[in-house]
Amino acid sequence: MDVFGIFKKIERLKFSIMPAPKTFRNIFRIIPFGLIWLFFSIVYSLLERALLGNLDHYPSTGNPYNFIRTFFVTAASALLLGLLVGTIEILSLNRLFLKKSFLFKNFAQDNH
Repeated sequence: MDVFGIFKKIERLKFSIMPAPKTFRNIFRIIPFGLIWLFFSIVYSLLERALLGNLDHYPSTGNPYNFIRTFFVTAASALLLGLLVGTIEILSLNRLFLKKSFLFKNFAQDNH
C-alpha cells in the first residue's frame, strides 16, 4: 500500500481546487461590507428593543413583536444585503472608477 502516493494525490487535489489569489483578495474586500451592515443592524435591533421595552406588540400598528426573531431576521438580512452590495461595488463599480481621480469620484454628481 502506497501511503505516500495517496498524500501526493491529496496535495495535488488541494492545490487544484484552491481559488486564485485575486479571488481571495476580492472576498476579503467584500466581507467588511457585510460586517458593517451586520453591526448597524444589531445596533438598530437593540435600539428598537430599548424603545419598546417589554411590549409584545408595536404600539402604533398592533403588530406582534418578538425580539429574538426580529433580531436574527434583521441581522441575517443585513449581512446578506451587505455582502450583495459589497459584491456589486467591488466587482462592478470598482472598474468604473478605477482610473478616475478622487475629486471626480466624490463630485461626479454635482452639475452646479
